[in-house]
Amino acid sequence: MKKFLNNLSLDARACIPALISIIALFVFGQALSPGFASLQNVSTIAAQAMLLLIISAGQAIVFMAGDGGIDLSVGAFVSLGALLSAEFMGGRNEMIPLGIFIAALFRGLFGLINGLGIQFLKIPALAMTLAMASVIDGFYIWYTNGMPQAQVPSLLGKVGRQWIGQLRPLILIGILVIIALELLMRKTNFGKNIFLIGSNKNAAALCGLKVHRYAVLAYVLSGIFASIGGMLFFGYVGAGQMRMGDDYTMMSIAAVVIGGVNVSGGRGTFIGVTLGSVVYLLITSVLVALGLAPGVRAFFQGIILILLLIINCRSSSLRR
Repeated sequence: MKKFLNNLSLDARACIPALISIIALFVFGQALSPGFASLQNVSTIAAQAMLLLIISAGQAIVFMAGDGGIDLSVGAFVSLGALLSAEFMGGRNEMIPLGIFIAALFRGLFGLINGLGIQFLKIPALAMTLAMASVIDGFYIWYTNGMPQAQVPSLLGKVGRQWIGQLRPLILIGILVIIALELLMRKTNFGKNIFLIGSNKNAAALCGLKVHRYAVLAYVLSGIFASIGGMLFFGYVGAGQMRMGDDYTMMSIAAVVIGGVNVSGGRGTFIGVTLGSVVYLLITSVLVALGLAPGVRAFFQGIILILLLIINCRSSSLRR
């Protein structure tokens, strides 16, 4: 076993704790509540995990780029993507492509502002993205007059429903996103350069890479993925309301950290982020099965995230 683990890459080894956690949580959940590990519940968790993966994808790229990058505006942009696309789609299937484009355009623009503020104005990422979250909240409240269009196009409303057996369209979308992102990060110059910058920013600069340009692009992608995820979230829940995506800021960070993405940059996989998404949702489901109140669940989720951050940061220090 030790020889097998040693032969695995660092990225593969980083996924092992998440895999073990998934098995343990399913066993524990089934013991608490018969049916927890049923095919239907597995399908529901898988669909929710794929949604969280899509929303967290840009956050993961920001982490991979290193330099203390983090996006605390993800939740606000999920709300923006959901509510703004809803306004433009107006419940019509033929308007879905326009809704996707508009949501991605606006979120990409705000992501660009995030990146420029952090890289060129030297505003700390925590402060810049938190302030941007407030700006976005104000923007969509102003744009929708506090009364968003909540009519979901029938086609979009099917993303989370059972399609063939327990298979849901959202699961297939998530699988395609994983494949596309892994190819982007492993087979293209963009992905390789993001990892190089995250591993050693100064060395990347000496190699002639436009470090600031790649860092800004990471925040643009964070915006685009969060907005598209927000639109899918709107279709999944079948309703729109103000600040509906707020919880996804912490959830995206949790999925990325649990999935083994290095908080210092330079390493990580989207398969790992997917596993991290599943672990986070399973933890939530187990806490619900225990009958804990929402406030207590939030307390334990926060404690778990803090412990995972400590472990991640500690392992990063040891590697350095």
